[in-house]
Amino acid sequence: MKKVIALMLMLALASASGIYVAQINYKDGEFTAGPMYKTDGQVGLLQEPVEGYLVKIVTESGENLFIRKFSPPLFKHRDTFTADKGIPIVELNETTFGLALPYYADGETIEIYDKERELVLEIDVSRFKVQKEVGHKATPPSDLTLIITGVGILALLIGGVVIYLRNRGQVAK
Repeated sequence: MKKVIALMLMLALASASGIYVAQINYKDGEFTAGPMYKTDGQVGLLQEPVEGYLVKIVTESGENLFIRKFSPPLFKHRDTFTADKGIPIVELNETTFGLALPYYADGETIEIYDKERELVLEIDVSRFKVQKEVGHKATPPSDLTLIITGVGILALLIGGVVIYLRNRGQVAK
């Protein structure tokens, strides 16, 4: 029974987390946003560069929820090494990469700043916000939330019945 409760707790915690995944296009020092979505998962801890671009997740009121430096992938290895060209790395003027950031229920925008801390890209993520109750209308929960809640309640009911019957001596151990 304890394992069932622990598993349900882990499922509930896992469903509460998530990440934003944004496709970012870079060309000659300028950024544009490509497709973006929110998914389950967690952002891995990577070494933050000493210098680089800055990414922020900001609320509607301007509060910073997340701040991190990053470097876009502007280098790639050449296919072949040649003695006259030295190290087989090429600097790119144009690239597309994915930027995975932690999800915040009250996040409004993702802001990207250049090395001089000038805003170069702003991505609206308000469509992923958790809707709060407005007046007497409440936003209905998602199907996944209903399923997880239903499974949790069912498991608790079954567990309670089993414990009750065991305590009464009607179920063999």
